Amino acid sequence: MENNKSHKLIAASVIVLFACLANIPLLQTVWIHGFDDGTYSHAFLIPFISCYLLYTSVKEGRICLRSRPSILWLILTFLCCVLLYATAQAQISLGYWGAWLIMLCCAIPVIFRFSLTVIFPFAYLIFLLPVWGMLSSLLQTLSVLVVSNIMGLTGIPVYVESVFVQIPSGTFEIADGCSGLRYMIVSLAISSIYIFMFIRSTSSAIKLVLLSILGALVTNWVRIAALIVIGHITEMQSSLMEDHNMFGWYLYIPFMFIFYYVANRLSDKDAGSAPATAVREDGIAGVKLYAGLAGIVLFMGLSGTTLSHEVSESSVTSLPLAVQPQIYYASEVEQTTASVNGNEYQKLSYYFDGKTLDGKPSYYENQLLPDDWQVEQRTISDGYVQLLLINPRDGQYAQALYQYRFAGNTYARLGALKRARIQRALLSSAKTQIDWLWRLCSAQCKDSLAPE
Repeated sequence: MENNKSHKLIAASVIVLFACLANIPLLQTVWIHGFDDGTYSHAFLIPFISCYLLYTSVKEGRICLRSRPSILWLILTFLCCVLLYATAQAQISLGYWGAWLIMLCCAIPVIFRFSLTVIFPFAYLIFLLPVWGMLSSLLQTLSVLVVSNIMGLTGIPVYVESVFVQIPSGTFEIADGCSGLRYMIVSLAISSIYIFMFIRSTSSAIKLVLLSILGALVTNWVRIAALIVIGHITEMQSSLMEDHNMFGWYLYIPFMFIFYYVANRLSDKDAGSAPATAVREDGIAGVKLYAGLAGIVLFMGLSGTTLSHEVSESSVTSLPLAVQPQIYYASEVEQTTASVNGNEYQKLSYYFDGKTLDGKPSYYENQLLPDDWQVEQRTISDGYVQLLLINPRDGQYAQALYQYRFAGNTYARLGALKRARIQRALLSSAKTQIDWLWRLCSAQCKDSLAPE
């Protein structure tokens, strides 16, 4: 029996190990955008929790080996590997992060009998992947709306514009970090573990998840409103105005007491009715098991980003120019001149060879608007996004034009570029390009911008 437990742990470890070794560049992006981001400060604990959940499941006999590999799950693993390769070639971050996790979750049932118990320790890795940022904007908007209503009850004069809350003592920005996303991720991570270990009723599980989400959001709203009130009372002199992250966690602790009280009540109700885990005879770990592992390893190795991409170092690609955009991970930059609508521009062409996952026009830190300049007018014409800019310091006007290139075609919109790359991910080169044009001009130069 102990030998069979060892087979289970070794088999699962081999799958995870090769999923990681085959995707070292992908894991690097997880480190940069996940572990190195305050929103995902919990990420360091997730792998250890997953290992513990797997170990306890094996020890308790809750997962079983198959007598022979599952062809269906092996095919699904292969399709996930193809998806991973395609999204990596197209450099779609959410695509390859999601494909990697789904691939891992499909590979496990190839040699283990499928159940939520065997999948959960691996699916739990979703909480370390930086895929949650898509919710940030929605939660930020919701926070602004709710905090505005809360402040209306305090009697403090408040003016809200976009994400800025102005009071007589100063201005607060409800930025992405104030969206409450970090509290929500932690709450979901905690509630999902509790459900996995102690709750069997679907309705109770849903109630606990909803409580975890609501508690995280309310904690964040109270934190923001309290900071604004404290700022008003102290004339913005409180130390919390500079460092308010820990303040939120102090407010989160009382919610945890409420959470565990409710969770224990729900688990007590389920304890008597929870079905006993069926004990099924394990398959024999032998040649067939190794054949299934070999198939998984082969698919992961051929489709992985370790073979197709390089580990990268964060760097800004720039030239010694007074005005230029801020572009990361470009493999080359070329300076020339170009004529558009009879006007001469300084042209910078940023080339991306596609060998690094973050080396792409859509990298989130790329800034096409130069520092210290503001947009007065924006149009799309002649395949370019055309910007009329003004420097508030000296009133100087300028024009900036940019477009994206891929597979011989030009794109003015980043979304169109992404769609084209996805459609041709398996057929075209991963090379892309940004053309950025610049010229100083007078206020009248806006007449040369065609309407969108």
